[in-house]
Amino acid sequence: MRIAIEAQRLFRPRKHGMEVVTLELIRAMQDLEPSDEIRIFIKDDEDNNCLSSKNNVTITKTKSQPYPLWEQHLLPSKVKKFDPDLLHCTSNTGPLFPGVKTILTLHDIIYLESLNFKGTTYQNFGNIYRRLVVPRVAANAKK
Repeated sequence: MRIAIEAQRLFRPRKHGMEVVTLELIRAMQDLEPSDEIRIFIKDDEDNNCLSSKNNVTITKTKSQPYPLWEQHLLPSKVKKFDPDLLHCTSNTGPLFPGVKTILTLHDIIYLESLNFKGTTYQNFGNIYRRLVVPRVAANAKK
C-alpha cells in the first residue's frame, strides 16, 4: 500500500500537541516492517533534524506557503504525483479535493464553539478557515 501523510508543520521549532502526536506516529511507523511505502509531506522549516527518511518512510519537503494555499493547492498536487492509496491528514483539516481516499485526525473542534475574534489576526483567520473547511473534509473522509 502507498500512504501519503500530511505533516505540514512538523519541522517548526516549537511543536504543539498535534505535531508531537504526528511525530511519534511517524517514528513508530518507521520501526515497523517495511511492507508499505509511506511518504510524509512537510513544509521545510527550522527543525528539520527531528525526523529523517528511514526504511519505507520518505520525507518530502515542500515550499513554504500560507497554510490554506499549501493545504488546498500544493499538497494535493504533490500527493497526486506520488499516487497513493490513501492520504492521512494529521492536523484537524485537509484538502477539500484531495483526489484520493482520506483519513482525517480531528484532535479537537473548539474552533466550532464560538467565533469571538479575541485572538490574533492569524488565530482568527485560522478559526474561520477551519470552520469553513473541516466539516466538508470530515464529511468526505473515509475515516
